Amino acid sequence: MRSLFIAQWWYLWQLIRRRFIVGVGLVALTAVFMGQQVATNPRSGIFTLFFAGTSLTDITQGHVQLPILWFVFFLTPTLIFVGVWSTLLQHRWPVLRALMYTRVQIGLVNFGLILAAAVAYSGLILAAIFLSQWGFHGHKPSGLSPNGYMGWYWLVVAVLFFLLVIQYLVSLLNPRLDLVIISSLLVISAYSAWNWNPLAMAMLLRQQGTLNNSHLLFVTVMDVILCTIILIVER
Repeated sequence: MRSLFIAQWWYLWQLIRRRFIVGVGLVALTAVFMGQQVATNPRSGIFTLFFAGTSLTDITQGHVQLPILWFVFFLTPTLIFVGVWSTLLQHRWPVLRALMYTRVQIGLVNFGLILAAAVAYSGLILAAIFLSQWGFHGHKPSGLSPNGYMGWYWLVVAVLFFLLVIQYLVSLLNPRLDLVIISSLLVISAYSAWNWNPLAMAMLLRQQGTLNNSHLLFVTVMDVILCTIILIVER
């Protein structure tokens, strides 16, 4: 499995290298630019701008605007992976089948690659946000309690992993629809008042200033269930 992971990672990196660098670079530059724009406002911060999202009050009153930075943060990784899985499986499956690897093994490795991408992307962007906030404001990002930022990072990773696994599933069924479905899910989540929507859990206004650990647990369980269903179907 280790050799399979390394081989798949190498081929995947060849496919997404330019997209990943450009995508992360553009979002990070956006964080720096927006951090400079709100530098003179002590009540606002780049962290809040990215992850404020939409509140249940605004939704019930019908005063909702799409949170652009939140939308961009989660859409960018899906743009990086557009068409990648179908291409990778098309070229690699005959070779891997000859090496006696099963679809379940390949699926587990691909989920590991998705998790690694979610961890790397979230870490790099959140680091840019924190550095921008610290550089222009001289203090920690606002929006959560001081002990909530590491938990928020893992919540973002779990939500992003959930989104990328959905894209992986759609890519296996119909690669042309992956971006449409992912974009639709993000828009619906922004306008949805359902408290247990995994994507909406990555919004500060839904957290009310304190990180709800049950949300992280719920999204993690949903990740496991979704991956298990895909592996069962692939068998």
